[in-house]
Amino acid sequence: MMMEKQLGAAAVSSWEQQQLNLPRLQTKQKQKPQQQVVDSSQSLDQPDLEPLTPIGSMFLNPEMEFYGFCVIGFQNLVDLEELKQTLRNTLLKQKYFSSIVKKNKRGAAMWVPLRHVDMDALVFEPSGISEAEMAAPGFVDNYVADLATVPPLSLTRPLWECHVLNGTSGSNATAHAVFRMHHCLGDGISVMSLVFASTRQTANPEKQPSIRAAGGRKSKKQEIPHDDQKHHQQQQRIFTCSVLGNKLFAWWNRVLGAATPLATLIWVKDSNTVLRPAAGGGGGGGGGGGSNVILPAGLSLQRQPKRLAHATLNLDDMRVVKNAVGGVSINDVFLAMLDASLHRYLQNHYHKELHPPDHMVSGTAKKQETQHNIMCHKLSIDDDRRENYGGVCQAKKASSKVKKLRVRTALMENTRELGGLQELPAMMEKGSKVRWGNCIGFSVFQFSLKCFSDPLDLVRAAVKEGNRIKAFREGHLAFWFGTLLSQCGLSHLSKTLFLRAMTQTSLLVSNLPGPVEQIMLGNNPIVHMFPVVAGIPQSLCVYMQSYVGKVTLVVMSAKHIIPDPEKITQHCIDALEEMKLAALSLKV
Repeated sequence: MMMEKQLGAAAVSSWEQQQLNLPRLQTKQKQKPQQQVVDSSQSLDQPDLEPLTPIGSMFLNPEMEFYGFCVIGFQNLVDLEELKQTLRNTLLKQKYFSSIVKKNKRGAAMWVPLRHVDMDALVFEPSGISEAEMAAPGFVDNYVADLATVPPLSLTRPLWECHVLNGTSGSNATAHAVFRMHHCLGDGISVMSLVFASTRQTANPEKQPSIRAAGGRKSKKQEIPHDDQKHHQQQQRIFTCSVLGNKLFAWWNRVLGAATPLATLIWVKDSNTVLRPAAGGGGGGGGGGGSNVILPAGLSLQRQPKRLAHATLNLDDMRVVKNAVGGVSINDVFLAMLDASLHRYLQNHYHKELHPPDHMVSGTAKKQETQHNIMCHKLSIDDDRRENYGGVCQAKKASSKVKKLRVRTALMENTRELGGLQELPAMMEKGSKVRWGNCIGFSVFQFSLKCFSDPLDLVRAAVKEGNRIKAFREGHLAFWFGTLLSQCGLSHLSKTLFLRAMTQTSLLVSNLPGPVEQIMLGNNPIVHMFPVVAGIPQSLCVYMQSYVGKVTLVVMSAKHIIPDPEKITQHCIDALEEMKLAALSLKV
């Protein structure tokens, strides 16, 4: 209990304590000077001030105050003053990170630059935490989970901060920096592009990290023979008709694709499971087997205590699976792993329901067990085989129950015309096709939750569902529709529809590309990094971040609903191992 109080206290800057005056956050933390300059040198009526994007303004709503976290592990201890100077030369050069948000007379939110930014209020080391607690296993995960539920930042200051944790352990990192940023600053692609611009290659400190082109499934272009002019012209006409037909078919698919998110917004919702309890905290109906947990009163799901677990996977193992199936992406393998993990997590839950401890067995269940023993006796099944027989039957019942569930994820998508990470100057240009900001949409991905004899069939199922989403362009459609509503002055409706789409599904999934070579911030090499988003109105969020041949898998859950997110990460590790073995067996 004392540990949690200290973590909660350390997770909030002294500047916020002075403003919010929350008793539970009062600790031994050193008083830092309050930010002195919050007035801008410009008037809100000046035309050169930049307004927030429609999606960015939506994130200012109290019900949608999402915060993105970028957790960076360093090889060496962090020199606080050196880090501040590095961020002054990089992060503060971007106008959004040296500005505050104010509303003009018309109520429009504007970015207002500051004359001076007090870095001492934004970059700090939390106090009140002993060295032993800092070095304890899982400290960083617990710290980030606790930080995910602290009060939001005030609009009278820049909407970001950095918590420096020296003396931590795990993943060969001796220190961590936890960047907390309001989501109105930008989406994951924007933030990662900024990280690229702020860091340098460890092997060559004069160079920025190289931007790798967005990966994905490879498609073969149609080749037109050039044997003779007449044959070539005929092939050109056929090719032109084919292109027109494909475009008409694509637009028809987009019209049909609107049915899936629209149905989700109106009436289609996921089954009530341990992943998604029924409204009011109960479980049971709508697919059976919901969570019976009673949530603490007075807190929305966004503000519920969190649990966080992360694991490091080998990117080459995922590539082995990707190459074995063919025509798939790393994201398809990731979704297949998550599909297998959720199937096992749910199956274990229902297996426990079918085989509870002796002191919890009801009279009816005992009667059924007696009948089962009699049947085994008639079939001449001995005691050892009887236990296995019963376990197999229960496992089949649990698997059959899981297969009938509807479990879907809101899959975050980058809606820019060019995928992947981009050069920061290109993102800051006006009218850019890869502009900075929140260019994100969501699609509804349904997990199969089936137990295949071949683990690679899970990847094929993920590809099939992914092709449906890409053909329907659900993510782009959701982004376009939300932006249109916001531009028409219906941002409240846009917010309501977005939250409803989140609450109708079971979890949120996001996948971000990372550097392909080791990088350093200042002169400190980065060992690993991973993202987290707080404030999502779902009890389970899963993130994946690649970095130098490794993949960091992060699972964050509502503590009172899913108290063991480490089991989901372990199931993902086991699923990847099974898929890799199946892929290697194909080459033998």
